[in-house]
Amino acid sequence: MLFFSIARKKYYNRTLDNLLQGEANYSIFLTGSFFTDSLYLIDYFYRKNPRLIVEFYDEGTISYFNEENYLFRYGQHEGVKQSLIRFFCQGKFKYNYKRLVKGIHLYAPQLNHVMPKLVTHGMKRINENEICQQLLESVGKGIEDVHSVWYNKRNVLFFPPGRLKGYEDNYDKTYEILSAIIEAVGARKLIVKPHPTMIKQDPKKLQEFELEGIYVDNENYLFESNYEQMELNKKIFILRNSSIALNPKFMYGKEPFVIFTFRLYQYYHQNGEWKTERYASDLMSIYKDKKRVMIPNSIRELQEMVSNTVRSLEGVESNAGYER
Repeated sequence: MLFFSIARKKYYNRTLDNLLQGEANYSIFLTGSFFTDSLYLIDYFYRKNPRLIVEFYDEGTISYFNEENYLFRYGQHEGVKQSLIRFFCQGKFKYNYKRLVKGIHLYAPQLNHVMPKLVTHGMKRINENEICQQLLESVGKGIEDVHSVWYNKRNVLFFPPGRLKGYEDNYDKTYEILSAIIEAVGARKLIVKPHPTMIKQDPKKLQEFELEGIYVDNENYLFESNYEQMELNKKIFILRNSSIALNPKFMYGKEPFVIFTFRLYQYYHQNGEWKTERYASDLMSIYKDKKRVMIPNSIRELQEMVSNTVRSLEGVESNAGYER
């Protein structure tokens, strides 16, 4: 890994030299955090301009619901050996360049808990920013039209997480939750959009649910590029702690129904989930209709919330858009 990190830094330096042809005197570097290869890029541009300023931008839940200074982490600590290697390869950059960070750009600056000491800048919504809107549309051009058809036809969206270290409880419980949703409203009202890691980890299991009539969206793409074609205020997002629930409100000012499932997992009862509790609370605080954000404490409550919300939408739409 040490050799790989050194080689990667040299690769970035060589690529940027060839790309910029000496025109590298930039004054501001924007990045989501320090725990990516952005440290190598900061090092490159700082050497070209010692007056470089670094500013963070909105990176979803990690920008809002974490410990202070979380964005300065430069990698996951997977053991003593890995930690030492990361420290020698990237740690010196972190400590040298932390002082360069002066600000953070957020869609909801009033929710800045992670970096309150930085100058906080508000970001325009996507639909108020012509350049960002064009970029999002260009990304969406490569997406199959079939997605628009399904997302217009079905309003219950379940976002299962992948299996992560420390969250081993999520596998069986996630499928129990999915089965409970099917029991409550039927498979033919449901779309499952798994996390990219879950697509790789468990493709056969997801295919089993597809046979029951669920539409499983297995394609790996920027999900937000669907938003222009969706009636977001008529969607029901069911998730554990994904950033996906933030973006309709942040990017478009829309308020889909959001049902958080984190209290249904064993991890919550053993360790608590203060970050996700804050996430749900803060999302509720910026919603005009607070009742659209829900947190069930049991599978039965989840089923009642989903079925009641579906019935309310069907009443408004006179059953249009749903399959029987």
